[in-house]
Amino acid sequence: MFIGMPDSLRQEMLSFYEDAMTTKAPREDHLELLRLCYVFLGGSFDRTAGFRAPGAIHNARWMAKAIYSLKIFLFQGQFKLTVREAGRLTSICLFVSLVYARYWHEAPIAEWAPFNDFKLLALLHQYQMHDIREAAVAAFSRHLWYFSEHLVPLALFDERVREETKAAMVENLSHPPNRLAFKRLDKKSFDHKATLETYVTSRSLKLFDLLAIHGQEEAKAFLSKPPAVWPSDPTFQSMKANV
Repeated sequence: MFIGMPDSLRQEMLSFYEDAMTTKAPREDHLELLRLCYVFLGGSFDRTAGFRAPGAIHNARWMAKAIYSLKIFLFQGQFKLTVREAGRLTSICLFVSLVYARYWHEAPIAEWAPFNDFKLLALLHQYQMHDIREAAVAAFSRHLWYFSEHLVPLALFDERVREETKAAMVENLSHPPNRLAFKRLDKKSFDHKATLETYVTSRSLKLFDLLAIHGQEEAKAFLSKPPAVWPSDPTFQSMKANV
């Protein structure tokens, strides 16, 4: 089932799902999706939880489609699937469980968004199933306005981003705005091999004005310090709480 897929990614995702189900307290469809992805990738099945009966499905609800796909795969012995249908179904389940469900689950965390978007797009470019890779990259490239000079500095409040990267982001706040990316990046202007700070310019300073009345001036209180001491800075704490 996992031919061509790095086992390290599968192990990483098994650890992620196990942690997400036990520490993040997801509910309803969110929990069901995480549990099904975990079982699909080879995790142990919790018999006390069982399987929920299929619910409503609609074209606007991608999660329902993902849940249905995973259930059909797990119960495929009860269906008559052609070889082509089984192959397509496996491809969908692999993409959902190895790539997409993680970033969907973490989407509500604002300060994680830039780093997650960057990792997702980089992972998509490395994905080994050509058809899915091309379709997914094309789809996400139409939504790169999420990954803008205005929003990338949210990563300054992300504890997962390295201090060296944050220091480079602060340095790039003096760079002139990118004229080509004023409204949004396009597929050609996004480089998944670049680094996060590449997309920070002086336009990025406007984010701080959304976090405080005199945001850009107040932000200098911690931006002038090494990133290692930011968590103890009152201004940083206040802005992080607003994020």
